[in-house]
Amino acid sequence: MNEREVRVPALTLHHEGGIEKIQLAAFQRDGHVVVGPAYGEKKFNLISESICVAFPSRHDELSLWSLEALASGMPMIMFDLPEARWVSESASLKAKPFNLNEYSELLVMATEKKLNLKMRRAARDLASKYDWESVAKDFENYFYEIIKIEKN
Repeated sequence: MNEREVRVPALTLHHEGGIEKIQLAAFQRDGHVVVGPAYGEKKFNLISESICVAFPSRHDELSLWSLEALASGMPMIMFDLPEARWVSESASLKAKPFNLNEYSELLVMATEKKLNLKMRRAARDLASKYDWESVAKDFENYFYEIIKIEKN
């Protein structure tokens, strides 16, 4: 990869120890800015000014934040981890695990307008599959399967 500097707006998530310590950081034209916890309108504004979510975790379970980002139309840039299987290829760009060169190339690729718009639509479509009714039904079916296995 040729070295070049690319500055684009993006949204990243950093957390330490729990939900109360969630930190959002925005990449802006003048550099990386850590904005601290963001909720409500502040978080909405950060997301609306972003083009993707950089999720460089090496061991995260892809929390509710991931689904919230997808529902906001944010493509996910991540490593291709088992925990990320549920995030479709159309709504994300996934680097081979821990290949930082490939990951950085994907971050640049996410700035391509045509691809980004296509991924934004796919992100919203993916998130729409996780409404409360369908998730509750999936859990109900799972519990019935466990009960059925236990009876036998």
